[in-house]
Amino acid sequence: MNRLITVFLLLASINSVRAAETQVPLSHVDFSPSASALNVVTGLVVVLLCMWGVVWLMRRWQNGGLAGRKDWRVIAALHLGQKERLLLVQVGEEQFLLGVTANGINQLARYAEPVLKEDMFANKLSQALTRYQKERK
Repeated sequence: MNRLITVFLLLASINSVRAAETQVPLSHVDFSPSASALNVVTGLVVVLLCMWGVVWLMRRWQNGGLAGRKDWRVIAALHLGQKERLLLVQVGEEQFLLGVTANGINQLARYAEPVLKEDMFANKLSQALTRYQKERK
């Protein structure tokens, strides 16, 4: 451990000596406003690209790699409260009714045959929306 610290300090001191030897005189530095603006814009672009890359990676890895799975689908969702809902999830040929709360997820039922298909849910949802809009008028 002591050897590692010694090597690190030695390398740091060599690096600082090299930096001191290769400093550019102030007469060769460009202080023009266009060069300063270009440096600022370039730095901003680099920072924004890095932030975008981190967000992209977090979205890819957010669900533990399940985001790209085609055989897992949420067929229907019913919100029961602010943090509670029922989910009908299809995994392969089976469907699961899940209760989701702030404290956890519980399997309420398991169906070997599909109880509700995606196209059936879309039709029922559109019917409910049109009925709601008619009642509102």
